Amino acid sequence: MPQIGLQLDWALAKRLELLLYVRQIFVNDIAGIDGGIGETAVRLQWWYVRHAGLSVGFDREIIDLKSYESGDTRAQFRYEVTGFALYFNFAF
Repeated sequence: MPQIGLQLDWALAKRLELLLYVRQIFVNDIAGIDGGIGETAVRLQWWYVRHAGLSVGFDREIIDLKSYESGDTRAQFRYEVTGFALYFNFAF
């Protein structure tokens, strides 16, 4: 789903970067859907060679469906994943 947000990348050194992003979308009663999605992350990326690196950081993703109605069907749920993460990065 397309989201609106802000992403900032800072080069701290030649092979060290800080990444920060916030992405959100919220819909209010469109086709029976009321809810939103939000993603937030802060990561420190170290490129140990030109095309490969490691990242450590904190990520949070929330999917919050406040209500969904279609005919006789009604649903709602909240899904949230929050925690520290370790990534292997490959860029070509």
